[in-house]
Amino acid sequence: MKILLENSFFQLVLAFATLIGGWAAYKQIFQKKSKEDISLHFTGKSKIRNLIEKSNKDDANAQFELAEMYFDGEGIDENKGLAIQLLQKSANLNNRNAQNLLGYIYGEGDGTTVDIDKGIFWIKKAVENQSPIATRNLSNAYLAGLGVERNMKMAIKLQKKAAELGDKESQYMHGLYLFDNELGQKNIEEGKKWIQKAANQGHPDAQYRIGLEYFSKIKDTGILNTTQTVNNAANVGLAIKWLTHSSEQGNSEASYLLSQLYSLTDENFNIYDEKKASYFVKRAIDQGHEEATKKYWDQVSENLDNILDDLKGTTIK
Repeated sequence: MKILLENSFFQLVLAFATLIGGWAAYKQIFQKKSKEDISLHFTGKSKIRNLIEKSNKDDANAQFELAEMYFDGEGIDENKGLAIQLLQKSANLNNRNAQNLLGYIYGEGDGTTVDIDKGIFWIKKAVENQSPIATRNLSNAYLAGLGVERNMKMAIKLQKKAAELGDKESQYMHGLYLFDNELGQKNIEEGKKWIQKAANQGHPDAQYRIGLEYFSKIKDTGILNTTQTVNNAANVGLAIKWLTHSSEQGNSEASYLLSQLYSLTDENFNIYDEKKASYFVKRAIDQGHEEATKKYWDQVSENLDNILDDLKGTTIK
């Protein structure tokens, strides 16, 4: 199903929501197998025994944890049917994590028949219980019109609520939303606040955006402008801090920008560091940065041409 939206922000979010089916939170945890009964496949490990005992006493948290283990085959034979039964019990006991996961399962048909209505029902239950990830999932559903009527205002309202509940992905996306000129809701300072919150929680793209802003301040004021020495020195330090955090989490753009930063020459800040510039270029290449890779091979080709030029006319004795 292809839905065309009028601006880049919603295209980005919709692509994200569509890619993951609107139920992103737990997708990567699960793998594919399948077996049967709780007693037949009990491994005897004390943790699992303890969870089973608690689950039989209607401990909703234990039921949820045990369901995850059965769904994933973690320490016990995988059994999605039993996992769903345990999730249903936990969800009925008002466990918001079980409600959200059950919503994902019905929405994806993972281990059961697809039932979008049931999926939305349980996601909404989890939202009522203040689940950050379920609130983001429901926001994506309203944005994409997945199981509910498409409603941009509701999508943004839920996105903000998820951000307020501490979901770092929602904090980042809401920050981008407030930065967008085309949506009539532009609020740069508020956008910065949410992106900073996401960065503080370790969101790599948010960290990159924060680092890029400080890097841009250096370029905009002119790094050689001695009247801006104090401000630029602070901007350099903050740019390096946030870009390094992002780079360490695999953001190739952050790695490449760090290589550029360490290539700048200015005696006021002692930024230039050939070894670090080379290190971050190599990291960017390893992380798949296309421009860094192209420049590297262009340089290799140029060096080879220079060597060949030097060899021309040389007589081998």
